[in-house]
Amino acid sequence: GVESKVRTIPKGIEPNDLARWKASWVEQGTRVEDWGWETFQNPEKSNLKEALITEQGGLCCYCEQSVSLTNSHLEHIQPQERFPLLRFDYQNLCASCNGTGAEEGDSGRHCGHRKGNRTLPITPLVENCAVYFQFSLDGHILPENSQAQQTIEVLGLEEANLVRQRSQAIEALREALEFALDIDAEIATIQRECTADTPLREFSTALLYVLNHSV
Repeated sequence: GVESKVRTIPKGIEPNDLARWKASWVEQGTRVEDWGWETFQNPEKSNLKEALITEQGGLCCYCEQSVSLTNSHLEHIQPQERFPLLRFDYQNLCASCNGTGAEEGDSGRHCGHRKGNRTLPITPLVENCAVYFQFSLDGHILPENSQAQQTIEVLGLEEANLVRQRSQAIEALREALEFALDIDAEIATIQRECTADTPLREFSTALLYVLNHSV
């Protein structure tokens, strides 16, 4: 079964919008590292974010909260300041939530804005990245090794608001199973909602972990 988090994101082919935008710069004879991020604007920018959100099943690339165009940002997995050649590489781009905490307007508490220019030991693009993490029934994310611990700290995945939301999602899962008339059918539905549906169920990796280890 699926083991846990950070979920591996299946990257596809870059959207035509982005490819055309990059081609226009190439035609001008400019170097990739000289393409400024600030020159990348709408509609290409919002179209790119929409494509990334769809690719990610409607979830943040890091914490797996639901995201939309209005509560997310374009995220460079390898920070663009340190890896300018990857600035417009679709394989390095994802959509992250804005890391909102418990208070209104309290952003940057977790995920991309918290990470900033730091690199991650384990990224959501690494194959089988999920095996480095576990989840407790009360919503905590637990590391399998020091690299996983550092990843959790850099992304703030133990931020109180996130833990609370994960705990609520896990509790809802357990209640659904407890009162299910057909437990096998309910499990199959949850697995589909966490792996195949669009959008995916929030905190799907945590829910699959609980399904595999605690039910």
